[in-house]
Amino acid sequence: MALLTLTEEYNKRSENYIYDVTDHMDKLRTYASQCSHVTELGIGNVGSTFAFIAGLPANVVSYDASPMEIKEVDRVELADLALANNVTFTFVEEDPMDVTIANTDLLFIHDATDASRLSQELSLHGNKASKFIIVPLFSVDNESFLTAIDNFVSANPSWEIAESIQQWCGLVVLSK
Repeated sequence: MALLTLTEEYNKRSENYIYDVTDHMDKLRTYASQCSHVTELGIGNVGSTFAFIAGLPANVVSYDASPMEIKEVDRVELADLALANNVTFTFVEEDPMDVTIANTDLLFIHDATDASRLSQELSLHGNKASKFIIVPLFSVDNESFLTAIDNFVSANPSWEIAESIQQWCGLVVLSK
């Protein structure tokens, strides 16, 4: 029953809520399903968080210094749904630039508001990921984000761009 509840909640949120990652929730869930550990830097309005938990990795860790829309009820609901489906969900209310993250399979950088911040987070945390780095493109200046990503890939040749969806609220997926 718990899995059905998680599936129902995921479907409700992906169909009825507007998130910056709405068009990519199925893709995020699919990538998470290939991982045992997912790290999310910035929770936005929890759409991506629900997608990652719905992928059923063993662990989802989300960091955000100033969570915009996550309410205590969402935190409890996320933790309860995760736990009922054998996923450990941890929310850490700290700036991702001020923490040392654990090794992870998938790193989702959702809090970078400009290319400089993205470059810093890729440099600081990027190589903690062993399979995927995913960056949503919702900046007014996506070109600068793409340049930051290209610079990271050039400096870290074990990474390559696996997918690049160019649109408002696009997405770039790096893989090893």
